[in-house]
Amino acid sequence: MSAALIGIASVLVTLFGIYIGQRMGLWQFAIASKAHNLNVRRAVPKLGTALRIEPSQEGDPIFFAPCQYLIISIYNAGELAATQLYGYCKLSSPSNSVKQSSIPIAREFLDSTGPYELEPWLIEWTTATWNQVAFNVDIEFDYFGLSPDKPEHYKATHHFDQESRRFVII
Repeated sequence: MSAALIGIASVLVTLFGIYIGQRMGLWQFAIASKAHNLNVRRAVPKLGTALRIEPSQEGDPIFFAPCQYLIISIYNAGELAATQLYGYCKLSSPSNSVKQSSIPIAREFLDSTGPYELEPWLIEWTTATWNQVAFNVDIEFDYFGLSPDKPEHYKATHHFDQESRRFVII
């Protein structure tokens, strides 16, 4: 009888060990899955834009004021490079104080090493003073990130705030 009890106990201990091993495996798989998802989220391209205005050293002969150049930077805060960036930047003014214009965006890849700056863009205003200028910059482009088959889309509208002399995303 004791041999039978030892056999049953041995089977129960073996089954319990298998159960514990399975639970540990599932637990390790869940941890690995969370780590993988975290790495994928870190790696995905996270694109953004920054705008600033810089004066030139030359004077504008019409208004006797310095010319203003718009500098647009596109940056990637993710670890994976974005590829095939194609789109445009459009300068518009609700009050017609700035001449409307558009420039293309075309870049094969954008990694996280530094921002991509478009060529300085001369702002041609139609009002007599710089303090009356009001304008928006629409930036829109498609790019490929994690999926090589489905493009991602980026769109932002920046409004120039006269009081702070900075751009605000709207």
